Amino acid sequence: MAIDRRLRKTENALQSAFVDLVLEEGYESLKLTDVIAKADLNKSTFYLHYASLLSVSYAIEDKALAVLSDAFHNAEGNDLEKTLAVLNAIYKERKTLNALILVSDSHLYKKAEGSFKNFYLSLGVVTNDPNPSIKAAFLFGGTYGAIRNWILNGNRNDKEKLAKMICESLGTSDTK
Repeated sequence: MAIDRRLRKTENALQSAFVDLVLEEGYESLKLTDVIAKADLNKSTFYLHYASLLSVSYAIEDKALAVLSDAFHNAEGNDLEKTLAVLNAIYKERKTLNALILVSDSHLYKKAEGSFKNFYLSLGVVTNDPNPSIKAAFLFGGTYGAIRNWILNGNRNDKEKLAKMICESLGTSDTK
């Protein structure tokens, strides 16, 4: 079912205002009144779409992770090319991801781990391990940490260099 254009516009305005204010003021000092004022909406409109500020964060998280998952699944080529596709999507979503890290790094981590768990379990290096879930969690943790650092430090590192480092740490063989 397609979402009505007006509903999408309102949700985008609220989400954009939320991200901007989290980056400007931090999540702890964020007020509902500030978000609705920045979005140029009223409180009743907010509550038609979301139950709380945290529910806005979760909706943004779901949307961002869907973009990253789509980037991975739609990428063609070897693991390096797929990793670069995801890093390009992360780069485009860096402002949003930065805000989500500030809201709840642990929640974003858990959601992202769930989104990418099948990828890690599909790696030969993981499936041959006696404890594939533990190995997948370990590999994801390292990858998440590297990408988190890349996002928070202004993406100073070259995407291709980071993609190669990630592929090497995952033990994929087609990184050349």
